Amino acid sequence: MRNPQGRFVKLTHDDFLARLDRSGECWIYTGPHDRDGYGKFGRNRHAHVYAYQHWVGSVPEGCEIDHKCRVRDCCNPDHLQAVSHRVNVLLGESPSAVHAQKTHCLRGHELPRTRDKRGERVCQQCNTEAVRRYRAGKT
Repeated sequence: MRNPQGRFVKLTHDDFLARLDRSGECWIYTGPHDRDGYGKFGRNRHAHVYAYQHWVGSVPEGCEIDHKCRVRDCCNPDHLQAVSHRVNVLLGESPSAVHAQKTHCLRGHELPRTRDKRGERVCQQCNTEAVRRYRAGKT
């Protein structure tokens, strides 16, 4: 936050609480947001990280704060958890997360938990059938 002279002023916990709507299950941060929809408290701090640090404790090394409720501007400490970046991505709704949750291929075959040498999960039945079709076409 800037003062009338254009200088940044250190925000207090009371400033944070004044920007917090705690009327519902999610505590919605009503202050400024970044372009991704996360609340910004101060110059370089996310509101949900501030809330976690204030009510829960410091963020463990190598972890980031995930919203269990999937609401980006929620600051309810019961909705926040410290997880690794990988877990945070896989809990989300990105294409990586969607594909990681798949248990069967498009034809209904069960996908293996293991990955091939390129790092992909490949349906063994579909792959075997594709190899057979390829070899049958070469004769």
